Amino acid sequence: MVSDEAHIKFMTLPGAHLLICLGFDPRGQSEVLFLGNRSGLLSLANVILWLWAESWRRELLSLSELPFVKTQDKIAIHIRVGTKKATGGHGFLRELDRGDTFEWVIPEDDLQAVGLSIHRLAAKPEHEYERLNLDTTSAAGIHVRMTDAREWL
Repeated sequence: MVSDEAHIKFMTLPGAHLLICLGFDPRGQSEVLFLGNRSGLLSLANVILWLWAESWRRELLSLSELPFVKTQDKIAIHIRVGTKKATGGHGFLRELDRGDTFEWVIPEDDLQAVGLSIHRLAAKPEHEYERLNLDTTSAAGIHVRMTDAREWL
C-alpha cells in the first residue's frame, strides 16, 4: 500500500509554494491568507481533492505536513472532514488555540467544491484571487491568492 506521504508528494508540482499567514479583509475582519504561486495552488487543489477521495478513511489533514506549505506568525491549520450535510459553501474556521491554530471544518460533500474552487484559480490566472464562501460562524475568512498571476497573463 502506498503511503499518504507518497500520494501527496506525487500530487505536488515542481516549484510549488504556498504561504499561509494571518491578515485582514477590507472591512477589517480577520482572514487567513493562502498566498501561492500557480503550482502551489494547483498542488493544494490536488491534495484537497485527494482528501475528498480518501475521506472514507482519513478525516484530518494538517496543512503543515504538505511539503510546499510554509506558515508565518506561528499559524497552524488543519482540515477536518465534517460529518454534517453539504451546505454548498466552503466550511468554516474554528479557532483552537489563542488565535493561531485553526481547524477548517468542511462537510465531506462540500470538500470537492473547495478543491475545485482553488483549482479554478490555478486554471484561470486572470481571476487571481478568491475569498472562500465560509459559514457566518467562521472565526475568520479565507483569502486565496495566486502570487504569480502576471507571469501567466
